[in-house]
Amino acid sequence: MTAMLYVDAVGVTIGIDLSVLGPDDAAAVRTAWSDAAAPGGDESAPVVVPLSAGRARMLQSLSRQVTRAAIDARRSDLWMLHAAGVATPTGDVVAFVGPSGRGKTTASRHLGQQYGYVSDETIGIDRDGRVFAYRKPLSIIEQPGSPKVERGPSSVGLGTVPHDLRVRAIVLLHRDSGHEGPPRVDVIDLGDALDDLVSQSSHLVERPDALRFIAALADATGGIRSVRYREAEDLSAVMPALLTGSPTRPVVAPAVVHPTGPGTRTAEEPVYVRAAAVDEVTLPSPVRVAVLTRGVGGRGTVHVLAGIAPALWAAASGVPLDVLVDAATATYGVPEDGDAEQFVRAAVEHLVAEGLLLVTPTAERT
Repeated sequence: MTAMLYVDAVGVTIGIDLSVLGPDDAAAVRTAWSDAAAPGGDESAPVVVPLSAGRARMLQSLSRQVTRAAIDARRSDLWMLHAAGVATPTGDVVAFVGPSGRGKTTASRHLGQQYGYVSDETIGIDRDGRVFAYRKPLSIIEQPGSPKVERGPSSVGLGTVPHDLRVRAIVLLHRDSGHEGPPRVDVIDLGDALDDLVSQSSHLVERPDALRFIAALADATGGIRSVRYREAEDLSAVMPALLTGSPTRPVVAPAVVHPTGPGTRTAEEPVYVRAAAVDEVTLPSPVRVAVLTRGVGGRGTVHVLAGIAPALWAAASGVPLDVLVDAATATYGVPEDGDAEQFVRAAVEHLVAEGLLLVTPTAERT
């Protein structure tokens, strides 16, 4: 028997080197990953080496290793969400997004009895809205007080999925032990959802269309949903509502192009320029601008600009304060107290403090 096990993780083949394990541990890996098994023979496939540790720790660590390798391999062509997913027999996928502790594994284990199990960890979505399954083992607490065990989806009765999958709904999952009654489903404003979506995404800043794609996908699937619930068993009742309608192909808006070039200024005047941004998208009703920047350690940070901030952001191409005042008043009018400069200055100082505008004593082009 070959010492390499190949598995399919979000559409990429990952090799697991079993040569470092004894026969029993190698067999345990094959059993746990049997639902994700892929044909071998791809010498270019990323390879992970299991830890030389106790079996339970080795299997748990191996899931993290395979996940990291898959995410790294698809970092530039998929939107990868920290999410669980289940699918209908026709391939419509509901993705439940949230950090650890929100109940994603429990939800996918319960719903996977009725629907197909896509993943309890990572959902990968391409530019056409297609989903790539990651049928990894589930980490399950079988006995209170004992370590989690890794179980293959089919071994705990979870359904299979068709080859062609498409995202139908993106749901922010909120498990609330104090929630009473049936689960509450809300379509939420994209501006309110972006912080959660960005924080639960991997390598998002490497996609120049990151926010525009999320906005397009939200539009194609009827909006980002939020589900607040108490027990996983309650989620079955909301699945029909999440699966209504038909998904469409996301249509990504063109990149925003701002005018560039400094305005007129004296030698003493500071000028303001937009900080480098990965992507931005305009949000309607009320009009706001969401801006994605690269934060510490390469993490994405999203800022939702409201009020006069979108006009200031658009106009800040190496211009002095008076040009920003003109841009704000041209769009929103003069404040009731008539002191437009003071009003704009306060907003500009806030944007500078947030790192979105840079102030420099020399004119620059963005």
